[in-house]
Amino acid sequence: MRGIVVEKQKNKIRINSRTWIIEKKDKIEKDKIGTEGGNNNGSSHRNTQFFPLVESQAIAVKDKEKKKNNRQTGKNNIYLVGRTEVLSLDLERVYRNVIKYTEKLKEENKLKTSLTGNEPILMKDTLSLLYYMGRKAVLKKFLAWKLKKQVKYLSNPYLFYLNKHLDFHSARVISMRTQTPMALILTAYAYTYHILEEAYKNGKESINENHLMFELADMLDMKEDTVEGMMETMKASKISGSVPVFDEGYVYLPWVYFLRKRVLDMFKGNEAVKVNLPDNNNDGQIQELLSHKYSILTGGPGTGKTTLLRKIAKTVDGCMLAGMTGKAAQQLGEDARTIHSLLGYGPKGFQVKRLECNVLIIDEASMINWRILYAVLKAADRVIFAGDPKQLPPIEGESVFTRMIEMLPTVQLKKVWRFAKGRNIWVMKKSSERQIFSVLNGLIRKLKNKNFQIITPLHKGLLGTEYLNEYFQKVLNPNNNMIEGLKKGDRVIVNQNVYNEHKEMIAANGVTGVIYEMERTPDNIYCLVDTANNRVLLKREHLDLAYALTVHKFQGSECDYTVFILPDKEKIREDFVTDEMVLVGKTRGRIKTFVLEVG
Repeated sequence: MRGIVVEKQKNKIRINSRTWIIEKKDKIEKDKIGTEGGNNNGSSHRNTQFFPLVESQAIAVKDKEKKKNNRQTGKNNIYLVGRTEVLSLDLERVYRNVIKYTEKLKEENKLKTSLTGNEPILMKDTLSLLYYMGRKAVLKKFLAWKLKKQVKYLSNPYLFYLNKHLDFHSARVISMRTQTPMALILTAYAYTYHILEEAYKNGKESINENHLMFELADMLDMKEDTVEGMMETMKASKISGSVPVFDEGYVYLPWVYFLRKRVLDMFKGNEAVKVNLPDNNNDGQIQELLSHKYSILTGGPGTGKTTLLRKIAKTVDGCMLAGMTGKAAQQLGEDARTIHSLLGYGPKGFQVKRLECNVLIIDEASMINWRILYAVLKAADRVIFAGDPKQLPPIEGESVFTRMIEMLPTVQLKKVWRFAKGRNIWVMKKSSERQIFSVLNGLIRKLKNKNFQIITPLHKGLLGTEYLNEYFQKVLNPNNNMIEGLKKGDRVIVNQNVYNEHKEMIAANGVTGVIYEMERTPDNIYCLVDTANNRVLLKREHLDLAYALTVHKFQGSECDYTVFILPDKEKIREDFVTDEMVLVGKTRGRIKTFVLEVG
């Protein structure tokens, strides 16, 4: 594992911003490294199995003997280097490797710049750390810049973070080594932006000023009155893309603040519009939903939201259907698409500025965020948002849908149709993941000829999608020849929007199906996939196994039998499994939902 140790919760540590690693309590250190001394250059000790982890901003260095150690211990070694170690690292050997790397790039005509070894120490240290942390793409980009821009970044390494070239923690390591920037206020800007981004990832679109002051004082190891003075300087700064916004006692990421403000202003202009329905259609719910530019359809699971949306689409000319996920779009019908594909989302954001439709319907809108919402309101004059505020919010930030319900005309469906006889939920609790896996294994073997789906919050581990897909592929589809991890008959999910040569979308991200045929060509591997609507020819790289899916990917869908896994809370982030996630997990089965819980 390569990255920065960011946070420690009990026996869990977080690397960079997303990856969690569990510290095995039975693994003890045999040779100490990092914050308590040892090798400053981060080299490995062959007898060390796994080091106790400390809360620290530190480099986690990939083990050179990874394969050997994995066979011996089953776990990658992690080497921690704290502030003192960063300052005392011997980077001369690393820099020689940097020179060799740039020479290779120049020979391949991928770089015009040469390094001589006589570069300023500031540049040597920066390039060496980029190479050391595996950020070769950033290193290459840096060397291609003009000298003026290079000097700017060398004098303030946090620009790598603020301009999206590096994560905050990698930029901080470079700053620790080079002792730049000289002006403390520049460091404060970067720390503030990082605190706001972390808050956003954890479901908050803003934090109050007092909270920010305490966080900054703690991270910078400074007195609160000194930090308060720097905050006053930040308030007086000219607003730019990387300067936090202070407003009425709260602090926002600039893009969140301005998109939110624009959207709320657009909602204030939500005037009534004329409803033109066929004479034989006097559905009051449809009339109410079409009576304003923007309106909301809401209701709990099984209340008929999808059925009503389909009815509107058949009733209104020029109606366009979209879902927040591929599965939600698949549920709406063959003409529906994901909102990302409809608006042409790519590396440069949403490219489709206007949609040619009279009404746009968006399902599973509880997952919408300010960025998507703003793009939608610019592209369509009339929108119906459908969703359940009690289900999963956006992956990052607060629930925008809840705020929308407070401002827009809303039709709420209350009668439950899917669970008219009550929800059939079977709960099994076991004390360990292995016991849950054993129950799951037996259950899936019984359900293998039925319409079922495994859903789990996790990607990694015994109860994560990666391992479960690999295992149940062997159980449920054992006899076919495997080509690059897939077989004929496998259940698969499309992992990206796929377009043909005419730039027409042929498969949406999140759509599921079964591989009907596979063929290997000299250039690629092709899979003919049966989806709910049609057969489509896709490349291997477009597909992942779908015996087990994450809860987010399955929201908006249902099947006869759903198996919902609740993992060991000791091994995940404390706020990871929310009430909304549990509600979604328990309401996806038409006939029965099996809940398998570790606890």
